[in-house]
Amino acid sequence: MMSRYQQGANLERRECHVAISGGALLALRGAGSKSYGKYKIDTIFVFKDKVVLTQYKKSGKIAKRDLVALLELQRKVPEFIEIRVGTTSETKSPDELLPEIFGKQPEKFLKT
Repeated sequence: MMSRYQQGANLERRECHVAISGGALLALRGAGSKSYGKYKIDTIFVFKDKVVLTQYKKSGKIAKRDLVALLELQRKVPEFIEIRVGTTSETKSPDELLPEIFGKQPEKFLKT
């Protein structure tokens, strides 16, 4: 039986292969997704016209504090950098996840 770490690592490796097959010039996997700093990023894909940073969640659900951190990061980086959260079957931007995680008035939870 594989550990959760092994399952997550295998998913991230598969997604790296999918990204390369889909035209990515570079696909990187951050082991353990314990990126330095407060932003947890599992994979980085570099395409000709964009960079995609992804945090994978087996359940598709993300903790509020992690979502807030990714929203903060999204607002600090150039527009050609896309931040995605989710499973392999479906990823969303942090902004798309706001209502799911925080309800009808997510703005009151976010620092501006």
